[in-house]
Amino acid sequence: MFYLGNFFLMSFFSVFASRENEKTILYILIFYLTMMIGLRNEVGCDWPAYLEMFEKSSDLFGDLDLGIYGFLLQREVGFYEINNLFRSLDLEIWAVNILFTLIFLVGLTKIALTQSRPLLVISLCFPVLILNMTMSGIRQSVAIGLICFAYYYFLRKEVRWFVFYVILAALFHTSAIIFLAMGFYIKRRGILPTLVILVVVLAMIFLIDIYTLQHTKGYVGDEKSEAFGFISRGAVYLISPAIYFLFLRRRLDRNSQEMVLFDIVSILTILFFVGGFVSSVIGDRFQYYLIPVQVIILVRSLVCFQQKQLTVFLYSAVYGAYFLIWTSLSSNFRDCYLPYNNFMWS
Repeated sequence: MFYLGNFFLMSFFSVFASRENEKTILYILIFYLTMMIGLRNEVGCDWPAYLEMFEKSSDLFGDLDLGIYGFLLQREVGFYEINNLFRSLDLEIWAVNILFTLIFLVGLTKIALTQSRPLLVISLCFPVLILNMTMSGIRQSVAIGLICFAYYYFLRKEVRWFVFYVILAALFHTSAIIFLAMGFYIKRRGILPTLVILVVVLAMIFLIDIYTLQHTKGYVGDEKSEAFGFISRGAVYLISPAIYFLFLRRRLDRNSQEMVLFDIVSILTILFFVGGFVSSVIGDRFQYYLIPVQVIILVRSLVCFQQKQLTVFLYSAVYGAYFLIWTSLSSNFRDCYLPYNNFMWS
């Protein structure tokens, strides 16, 4: 009930809050989520693995005698170096968790504020993206937050900042590097070249998948090659491209960078879902990067419907139904997220 209560409260404000008060509520919500997630104690599927990484972290430069090239070839050095720094300062794991949570939430808020209803963006991201990533996939959650900055600069056609944030994200989760391919479409258009690039991206993804499955302990901390709940989450993912191609796309300016981003993300959503039947782990993991834009597509689609408040309610109800089913029936949820504990009282 704790997690459901949080979602339903966010949904209530996203539906009924006045536009004048929405940003104030949003900033209060971001502070609350930072404390709730950052100060959690023994909560999350990969908590033991990340705790072990933190407690055994050491100075990367001190351990390696490979020079700068050796440093650059190490995977996810950003994540490990921040752990090293916090450990050397005698801080506890909650301190690094707060920092990583804040990076994710600030990035998500950055892209959410490009929309007229940012609170709705955060609310719809909570059941699938926020809860799963920030409490379990910590490395990838940081990468997703940084990719949200990259999306922002993609919309503004600022190539240098886009590339900077993608590379920075890859220092926390190597999978983020594939988003460099999107840089071709900051200045270019056309659905056919987009499909060509996406095919190349998919080839890169499955090469990464082969490497990942051979180094599973470095990926999630234990051996698992199947993503729990991929099909049910996939049904939620596919709502966005369906709404986009059926209703929203015809309403957008065909020369807008927004349409380019929505085209790429919608096509990738479908391809990753199909690819998930070959490798559910890789299909599911890459979908998480797309969720912020998937949700933004839903928020933008409100222009297509006369009953906007009813549409917001329906979107929230669909995500709420998924969340209710997941929290009620999933043994994985019970094992990972219950009971909720916090360093402030445990």
